[in-house]
Amino acid sequence: MGSGWTNHLVVSLRYGLGAPVVVAALIGSAWLARTAPAIAAVAVSFPVAYYLVIGAGRTVLVRYIDPLLPFGCMLAAVAIARAALSVERVAGGRTAKTVAVLLTGAVVFPSVDRSVAFDRLVAKRDNRLLVADWLDSSVPPSATICQIGSVYGLLESWPAGRFPQCVYDEQSRTFRVMGSPGSELPQFVVIQRSSPLRAYPGFPEALLPVLRSSYRSIKVFAVEQPAHGPPPIYDQQDAFFVPLDGFEHLSRPGPTFEVFQRTP
Repeated sequence: MGSGWTNHLVVSLRYGLGAPVVVAALIGSAWLARTAPAIAAVAVSFPVAYYLVIGAGRTVLVRYIDPLLPFGCMLAAVAIARAALSVERVAGGRTAKTVAVLLTGAVVFPSVDRSVAFDRLVAKRDNRLLVADWLDSSVPPSATICQIGSVYGLLESWPAGRFPQCVYDEQSRTFRVMGSPGSELPQFVVIQRSSPLRAYPGFPEALLPVLRSSYRSIKVFAVEQPAHGPPPIYDQQDAFFVPLDGFEHLSRPGPTFEVFQRTP
């Protein structure tokens, strides 16, 4: 992912805290350092030290920025309060309060908007649950089913064990249930795709022709949907199948799945 300091600035802080809050926090830090250096030393010392530590690593999960969020909000509030006080000296208290409210709304709006969009998306039924329910209701209990893909996106069954993982047999160029004796092919194979997550892509596309030589696709459970605006932004190192922004491009959380049935 490159430099942690750069990545946390352009991704973690931008989408975790919000660009306007980050800018306001930097202004508040500068203002505090100029007018109250002792308070600034206390308020800014931890954010600076912590950022230097997490930026030095190669693991740049967005959640690492969480401890900086309260400090960012506090320092952004300092900038807004100082701006309102400057207005009060010129235009009076009522105007200053209005300015403070408007500035607060403008600074937090992108973050609030993303929070609401995130809640709406994760409130929908996860694609992994939909696929598992469909298999339970559409595939006979006696049928053999296996799945291939990232362990973080695998379907779960109850009782456990109905959807074991597949292994690709290079000798027969087919898929079979992992750990099963012999080379009996499963009747159904479920693959997952999550192309935006480069670390957890799911099923390797190069094996699709091999899979189709013995199977045919019978059902696709897609999560992507057409929408305007920039593509979704993901935490590339976290196997969390929900983006940080661009929620309108997804119909529900989870990877995309495709179900294959063995041909006669």
